[in-house]
Amino acid sequence: MPLGEVLEIRRTPIDLAAGESYKRIGIFSWGKGMLRRDPAAFAEMGSMKYFRFPIPSLIFSNIQAWEGAVALAGDEDTDFVCSSRFYPYIPREGADVNLGYLLEFFRSEEGLALMRRASPGTQVRNKVLSRTALEAARVPLPSCLDQEHIAAHLTAVADRAAHSGARAHGSVDRVVSSWLDSLPQRLLGELVEVGPRPFRLAPEVPIDFVPMEAVDAVTGSITGAMPRTRGELPSGYRQFLPGDVIFARITPSMQNGKCAIYHGVRADVGYGSTEFHVLRPRDPRYRQWIWALLRTQWFIRRAMAAFTGTAGQQRVPASFLQQVSVPTPAPPQLEGAIRRLLEVRVRVNVANEVARWRDELAKSLLPAARNEIFSAMR
Repeated sequence: MPLGEVLEIRRTPIDLAAGESYKRIGIFSWGKGMLRRDPAAFAEMGSMKYFRFPIPSLIFSNIQAWEGAVALAGDEDTDFVCSSRFYPYIPREGADVNLGYLLEFFRSEEGLALMRRASPGTQVRNKVLSRTALEAARVPLPSCLDQEHIAAHLTAVADRAAHSGARAHGSVDRVVSSWLDSLPQRLLGELVEVGPRPFRLAPEVPIDFVPMEAVDAVTGSITGAMPRTRGELPSGYRQFLPGDVIFARITPSMQNGKCAIYHGVRADVGYGSTEFHVLRPRDPRYRQWIWALLRTQWFIRRAMAAFTGTAGQQRVPASFLQQVSVPTPAPPQLEGAIRRLLEVRVRVNVANEVARWRDELAKSLLPAARNEIFSAMR
């Protein structure tokens, strides 16, 4: 049926008053719901006309409908206003129509195509939704009971997709942390030299340059070292030698596990970002243990608690690395302890990859369900 036979636009003009403030709505593109803005003072409202709108109502953005800007206003929108750029629709008297069903239709590929046909124009700013074209467009309308069932079904699909993102390896972190707490403790500064003094190199000496992005957060390895000579780099970069552990000190690289052992790639000396701490093991037997330990949630949580700086630029200070106590297995147990940490890391990486694929599938589930239903109604 033509949309205009079952829905009608309904909005009430308001007169803005000096000294008052108003909460305005917006609509996210691609069917992502209502944008509820902070209250704006009278002086910020501009010269546009504003309206109250009914609850519930199906609201279209007339300048962004071509990219899926449609939403259903609910109880939480009662005190909001909309500008003339928004078209709120309600069912006509006696019309058997469910607004939740129509929202799902306009979120589907079929509904998006309809809104685009009703939004003529060749440039983004000129793709304005025509009320006449929108209301003349034919939409699929099964019985009201079927509309309710379809809307409820798609809501259930959305709920299942939303709850699919829980991570399963939190319990693994707790078990590993409990085991690490049970081990003997030593100061990390006793196991490593933090920020060892660099030595001079002639300008023509080849080096490996390791920027932050060259450290793989999943494997904890250096995967993109670049060949340079010492003379090509300005002063200030961190110098490290084969066997040194480099540890990202800045957020979010530190939390992501950017920590690696430098083995020498094309040269015998590496230089890297100033956002690395360099740790030189005093006993080579503990090198792999230190590297694996620094990538555990047990250590990352403690490092985050020691952050200095402002949000977005927080860093782990060198003093923390020198003073923090860390689990240190005795030499006879060291090999088995390292193997245990590495095996856990492999399993966590696999779990993360499975979770990533699961999340991708979950994102596609609801659009696929919508398209399956509404394409069958052509």
